[in-house]
Amino acid sequence: EEQEQLLKSCLPKHLIDRVRKDLKETIKIIDQRGRIASRIFKKLYIKKYDNVSILFADIVNSVALTESLNANELVETLDNMFGTFDKFADKNNCLRIKLLGDCYYCVSGLPIPDTNHALNCVRMGIDMIKVINEMKKMKNININMRIGIHSGMVQSGIIGIHKWQFDIWSLDCLLASQMEHNGVPGCLHITKKTYDLLPMDKLSEYKIIGKYTINNFVALYSLTKIEIVLYRKNN
Repeated sequence: EEQEQLLKSCLPKHLIDRVRKDLKETIKIIDQRGRIASRIFKKLYIKKYDNVSILFADIVNSVALTESLNANELVETLDNMFGTFDKFADKNNCLRIKLLGDCYYCVSGLPIPDTNHALNCVRMGIDMIKVINEMKKMKNININMRIGIHSGMVQSGIIGIHKWQFDIWSLDCLLASQMEHNGVPGCLHITKKTYDLLPMDKLSEYKIIGKYTINNFVALYSLTKIEIVLYRKNN
């Protein structure tokens, strides 16, 4: 049971059975010093996914949290916030990959392919901004969130020998991260590639009303309470 909880705490569900099987086969292999052999930890379980959407989100002005809350309140607030994000990830068919400080990133379209992966991430981003807006009112803290989304390919797998970490890698991941980094707080910034994958019958939810140019990109704003910013390269 403890082994099962350990696996669930650091691995996504779709890899647990494979890792559990390998773990049972190697757990009996002990070296002369009485330590469990680390051979299993060298397996990477790498798999390529060609059609996914990646979402990166980062809290803006997170310093306001540390200045306004004591240590216990800060940890409790972040735990509640990220826990709520995880619930919305399940609701929107997204898989949370990792927390990096005040950065949260997830992916839709793996391990089970989903033709709505772009829409899933857009809806996830909207839910996340709603959570931040509610927290702003409840805590009376001036914080916000930048969110970037891009669609493409990723490689996924497990890294680490003594401490497992499931992660994703690709140039498309880097682009999603850059979309977040260069974004406007309170908005979703999505690439033209992601926009083109949104179902046509859903586009009416995000009516485009204008555009502007930033760093050789064109951003299109939508007429919604939560703005969605769409990027495409200039021709």
